[in-house]
Amino acid sequence: MATKSLPKTENYSLPVINIAKVSGETVADHARNVKEYGASDWRNLVADLIGAIHQIPAIYSKAMDQRIDLKHIQAYFGRSSAGPHGDGTNLKNRLNAGLRNRQHPYGIVLAQMDIDTTIYFEKFGISLLDKLRTRNGLCISNTSSVGQGGVSQHGPGYFYMTFSVKEPTERLAQQLTNREIGVAVEEMLVQETNGHGPNVKRLWSAAGRRAFELANDGTYKGVVRVKASKSIWPLP
Repeated sequence: MATKSLPKTENYSLPVINIAKVSGETVADHARNVKEYGASDWRNLVADLIGAIHQIPAIYSKAMDQRIDLKHIQAYFGRSSAGPHGDGTNLKNRLNAGLRNRQHPYGIVLAQMDIDTTIYFEKFGISLLDKLRTRNGLCISNTSSVGQGGVSQHGPGYFYMTFSVKEPTERLAQQLTNREIGVAVEEMLVQETNGHGPNVKRLWSAAGRRAFELANDGTYKGVVRVKASKSIWPLP
């Protein structure tokens, strides 16, 4: 699957969603306009996602008139299908579950991909968060997580996040050294790509290294703009 042709980068943005206030139609509209990534685009995808996450504190610092850093952000990353009617219902239901089960009032539809790719990227995300957390390298709250479970086969698939802004109880993450990154990537390859061919190993290695390098580079904001519309206020 080729990457979808996009407008100029400065015109492309990811809107923050106030889950309680947004309609299924609006979620479907966000989903239709989100960037599509192919099975070999993981390196670009992780860079775009990390850059987007790094922009969130500035949005809430301004709105709350206090300093918000990445450790204030408790996030959940999940995947969804388009649903049998392709109308955003499944995705809206997944966002609602974040509000109901995790008290996450906000969400972002991050990426579009085929269903099979969402399965493998979910596995990658679980491994990545685990490796960062065990090394005190997770820039957001250590209570953040990646979902794991089945979705329907009605494509396309979506990768999304829900999140809340909470008072942190953890020290700031450390930036991993090149040696630590190398060890972490090797652990991922051994644990997650055993039995797969060289192409899969190269994909995991390139995306993993890029993710570990950028995860705690707070100056990295990526090329995709996160947009906070008026609909996300007031803050809960």
